[in-house]
Amino acid sequence: WVGCSVGIVVKSMHKVMLLFIPMHDQAIHWPNSMEKKEAADWVESVLCAAWWPGFAMVDGTLIPLHCKPGHHGEQFFDHKCNYSLILTLVTTPNLCIIDYILGPPGSVHDSMSFQESHTSIKSAALFQEGEWLWADSAYGLTSWCVVPYKQPLCSSQAIASSTITYLKYVHIHSEHAIGHLKGQFQSL
Repeated sequence: WVGCSVGIVVKSMHKVMLLFIPMHDQAIHWPNSMEKKEAADWVESVLCAAWWPGFAMVDGTLIPLHCKPGHHGEQFFDHKCNYSLILTLVTTPNLCIIDYILGPPGSVHDSMSFQESHTSIKSAALFQEGEWLWADSAYGLTSWCVVPYKQPLCSSQAIASSTITYLKYVHIHSEHAIGHLKGQFQSL
């Protein structure tokens, strides 16, 4: 179509990847205390002071594959009847990616993929006292990961509903980060 062989495309892709690898840690890194404070201040200004220490969100998406992989191909068959990989992103409200995991097969649940991330494995060192991130209800509740109530136990339905609405309002920024990434790199 453009007069290039498959070999040229593959070699070009490898050269571009080799150029990007040294820049990885400059682009994707855990926020310092000032960046955490800015993200938490944004959450406080949009929602309420009680949610101040939260500064990040997590969500996963599927990256479709062209065809079934040769080795263990059935593991990549996802719930949308495609072959895919899972990409899990940890982001801040300003859409910066601070951690990710790419590679688990599409059949793996988002929360299982997240357990392999640097954020989950090193959570004790990464989160200071009272800090947390937001996730959707697919993830597990921990001292550093806040998820919406699946079935609120509160007597007031209005309080439960407003809490879920606030969580969704903050968490939608992780969906925006995924949308922005896929918009920039449409091959994903």
